[in-house]
Amino acid sequence: YRARLWSAERAWPVIRAAAAEADILKTSAEDSAALIGTEEPREIARHFLKLGARAVVVTLGREGVLLATADAMERIAGFPVAAID
Repeated sequence: YRARLWSAERAWPVIRAAAAEADILKTSAEDSAALIGTEEPREIARHFLKLGARAVVVTLGREGVLLATADAMERIAGFPVAAID
């Protein structure tokens, strides 16, 4: 979801439908906050798992990612990289 591209009201039904069919759903804590009202990675993952995604990856910037399935959640630490824009 990108607020610059479309409103949360327009995006949410599309994202919900895609999540229901997704094997892997990738989101960020920041982007999800506008849609579901929290930046807490475990809550975000649980939310999208309940919608039907089989696995959820919540990116956390420098902190890494949270990988979640119905059976487990694991936080994977980030590592330093040289960013190139």
